[in-house]
Amino acid sequence: MAIVQISIRQKENKIKSCSGAVNYVLGNIDGNKEERKVAPKIVYGDPQLIKDYDKHPNMASKNKSTSGVIAFRDNEKLDKNQEKELIDLLQKTAIPKEYRDRVDMLIVKHEDKGNTEYHFIIPHLTNEGEKFNPWPVIGKDRGKTAIKAGKAITRLVNDTFGFEQVLRTRNSNGLTSAERKIPDLQKTKRANQKAQAIHNIVKTEKIQDRGQLIEHLKKKGIEISRAGDNYISIKSPGDAKAMRLSGGIFAKDSTADYQRINSQTIEKPTYTAQDRKADIELIKAFHHLVVDRFEGKQHNQAQLLQAFNQCEKQANKLELKIETPKQTALGPNGQKEKAKNSPTPTTPAQQHQQQATTANNQGLGGQAISSGVGEAEASLQTALSELSAAQAQKPINHQRVIQAKIAIQRAQQALEQAKKSEADQQNNQRKRYRI
Repeated sequence: MAIVQISIRQKENKIKSCSGAVNYVLGNIDGNKEERKVAPKIVYGDPQLIKDYDKHPNMASKNKSTSGVIAFRDNEKLDKNQEKELIDLLQKTAIPKEYRDRVDMLIVKHEDKGNTEYHFIIPHLTNEGEKFNPWPVIGKDRGKTAIKAGKAITRLVNDTFGFEQVLRTRNSNGLTSAERKIPDLQKTKRANQKAQAIHNIVKTEKIQDRGQLIEHLKKKGIEISRAGDNYISIKSPGDAKAMRLSGGIFAKDSTADYQRINSQTIEKPTYTAQDRKADIELIKAFHHLVVDRFEGKQHNQAQLLQAFNQCEKQANKLELKIETPKQTALGPNGQKEKAKNSPTPTTPAQQHQQQATTANNQGLGGQAISSGVGEAEASLQTALSELSAAQAQKPINHQRVIQAKIAIQRAQQALEQAKKSEADQQNNQRKRYRI
């Protein structure tokens, strides 16, 4: 999976200069103050041009640029043609078309961490000296709208190159994000990442309790320096000192936590063509907000934000579903208990009577099937007509176009559901009446 991370908002007392951002992405020292094993490589843009924006008289005094990174997993690589496709996709999704030829960008590739990362920097001025920010704070939302647009870009990048989608999970032991790859236990130096790696070990190795976990870690060369009632202290080869991990699976009496982790089932939703269209519409809706703000209008923000929120409801559906299988009630002999007051028919007459009763109770006792296909098709045609009328209007009303496209998406979903319902009802009738 690829993850797009963007610096949406800076602290008021922090200067985010173009020169500082360029010096970091092209420097030989990384964020951990260690020397890069692989030199950075410029794949798009002119670094000196980006630096020169700091000297422009119209540039703000502090927050002068937006930077971000598209990070891929270790086994995900792009060839030259795919790199060009990524650059084109980033430009189209980050910059509204009204500004695309007026905004400069620098993209630098890093491969020093084992995986591939594409760092990008965008100045907060156009090449004509006008104010611009690709991901501004909208109103008082603290950047939440821009973050939603960034997540849509992440989904489009993964879909474009055939990578797994980023899936969210919530964990009761302080692990609140699955948007980062599982770190290597012996390489990472952060407690939360070590805990994340060990949780993954428990899940993949089906470890049942803390004793098994300690033995497994020892076999992997991890030293257990201490094991208290509510913690264990581990030390990887090369570490200067041990690190304490507390609570949850690291506590002495934590069998229930291991059972919960091992009983979880994960359902990964698919990313369909319809999901892709919804994300594209979401990004377009955000671009309308950006253009409205920096063209000096700002009178249409409320309506455009409402349209964006409607698009977001359609687009932001990819959630990692973690469910614990329901416990089946067992009888004294370990067999599944049958539902009470529901005797199983034994004779053909009793079976026929139960089928007839079930059919009548569910509205299928010889009645015509009504699934709403006709109504859904009519709604779709109405929405398509409205879109044609909105696009033909001069000057174009973007709000009306967005609302029409949303209506089309909803009508298409309703039509698909109605057709599925109709097919299910027909199959049920054939089964019940042996057609």
